[in-house]
Amino acid sequence: MINCFAIDDEPAALEQISRYLSQVPDIRLMGTATRPLEGLKMIPKLNVHAVFLDMEMDEMTGTEVMRELDPSVKVVVCTAYTEFAIESIELDAVDYLLKPVQFDRFAKAVEKLKERILHRTLELPTVKNDYIFVQIEHKGKLKKIDFSDVIYVEARGNDVIFHKHDEFVLTSMRMDDVESELRLTDGFIRIHRSYIISIKMIDLIDEGMAILKNKTGLIIGKTYKDYVLKTLYQH
Repeated sequence: MINCFAIDDEPAALEQISRYLSQVPDIRLMGTATRPLEGLKMIPKLNVHAVFLDMEMDEMTGTEVMRELDPSVKVVVCTAYTEFAIESIELDAVDYLLKPVQFDRFAKAVEKLKERILHRTLELPTVKNDYIFVQIEHKGKLKKIDFSDVIYVEARGNDVIFHKHDEFVLTSMRMDDVESELRLTDGFIRIHRSYIISIKMIDLIDEGMAILKNKTGLIIGKTYKDYVLKTLYQH
């Protein structure tokens, strides 16, 4: 069962989402909010897996909300505006629904959500010891990535970039899948929805930034800040 939440400053839109969700199986609405900040406070307490999210709201935009959400929470955008589409995709939105949303289109978005959350059948890269093989350019072409060569990993749309000492490698993967392979025990830590870094490559943590030995500065996400500090400074 997927637990979901809805944030929209229009009560009528929330009523429609509630009505539509009551007609599809294996998903339940845990709560709604007309104010994004209220929703962000409620979501962590309700074991929410997914959020149906409006984009144009007075208190904050939907993309601002997406940046505040825990990265494990998936998002389906429901909006009357097209201009947020690219940024939403870059923030890993599962689907982008344009209002007025018809039930058939809504149901397809829910199926995508189920696929993402309940049926993770995407092919994962083969992992052996301290390296990983990832697919590049086309099916059947694999690139070996040695963990010891990775400085950091960056999410970019539906792809990720492995930044190495002497090159970077672009591959079609989700950041969640990369995180499951590059674990803390392997010497890596996720600091942002878009960044996983090699701990040995950190030179300095300061003012919400991770400064690496190669002088690259990466933002530490607000939802990761406490975790990063507690993990790196265990006193």
